[in-house]
Amino acid sequence: MYEEDQVTAAALTLALNRLQQCNEQIMQGERAKAQKPKLMEEIGELYRQLTEEEA
Repeated sequence: MYEEDQVTAAALTLALNRLQQCNEQIMQGERAKAQKPKLMEEIGELYRQLTEEEA
């Protein structure tokens, strides 16, 4: 029984580690989603400047 508990505990630890990794990836994704509109605006402005300079 003790050996089975160790195996179960090890599996639980691995699953919790994977969950933590998922949570970190979600947070990174949320930060990226928050930054995207500002980056798109900046890209648009830079493109506008570039096309005006070429005209």
